[in-house]
Amino acid sequence: MLNWQAPATFAVNHYDIYRDGLLAGSTTGAATTYTDASASEGTHDYAVLARDAAAKPACSPPRSRWSYDKTAPTSGRLADRAGDDVRRGHLVWPAAGDALSGVAGYTRAPHQRTRVAPAAADGGIAVCAPAQPGCVDSSAATGTWSYGVFARDAAGNVAQIGTVSNVVVVDKTAPPARPS
Repeated sequence: MLNWQAPATFAVNHYDIYRDGLLAGSTTGAATTYTDASASEGTHDYAVLARDAAAKPACSPPRSRWSYDKTAPTSGRLADRAGDDVRRGHLVWPAAGDALSGVAGYTRAPHQRTRVAPAAADGGIAVCAPAQPGCVDSSAATGTWSYGVFARDAAGNVAQIGTVSNVVVVDKTAPPARPS
């Protein structure tokens, strides 16, 4: 969504929005926001031209560059178990990538725990929300677990970037000593 400041000394009837030098659309009334639903993904130059009731233009603010990102982050490799730390469900995964808006983190259901199969983005139990790849599921009980790993970019796109199945969490805590 584009937004801008209204001119202080001009009675605005509507705004014309130009994308890459071509008219992309107009606002309804003096609204100072516009969603360019027809823009292709990528970076575009925008200019906004205020018009009065007689369609005379006012000075346009300088052009602005905006990135339009509708592609979710990607990862070239799969998530995996980390070493022999099976007591706590230690997972690692490669950093996700996003060419336009960048990866904001692994915060919307970054990885989820389920006893049956890797979880979808809207199911399971979120076990941690790291900003960097990797997580220790310290609350996992003894048993076999599967995880789904999700990344979120700065534009809000979410993608499952990997799964880890059959993570066995073993209780290695010794029982308390019996009094004699």
